[in-house]
Amino acid sequence: MPNAEAAYQAVLTLKSKRKADREAEQTGADMQRFAFIVESSNDAIVSKSLDGTITSWNKGAEHAFGYTAEEIIGKHITTLMTPDRYEEEQSILQRIRRGERLEPSRPFAGARMEV
Repeated sequence: MPNAEAAYQAVLTLKSKRKADREAEQTGADMQRFAFIVESSNDAIVSKSLDGTITSWNKGAEHAFGYTAEEIIGKHITTLMTPDRYEEEQSILQRIRRGERLEPSRPFAGARMEV
């Protein structure tokens, strides 16, 4: 009964596709919820690449540091630091590149600088 086997496989394929579609929809909803939480947080939430380039910036960061996202994204993270913290940041980036887990650090004590 090759037709019965083919029909059974088609049903399994359809079920798998529907499940994948539901999971993708849920993932999209989860990502939207996460983005809303980050953007609406009063805490400064900043992400950076492994070379130290700022890649995202929320409203909390705007209030804490005084830069808009448009002004700061693409700049190096050391823009937010006083020079005495540069070496520490290089050490942090090296540890992240090695896959080490980091403990929370003290906030930056930098002042707004012209970019």
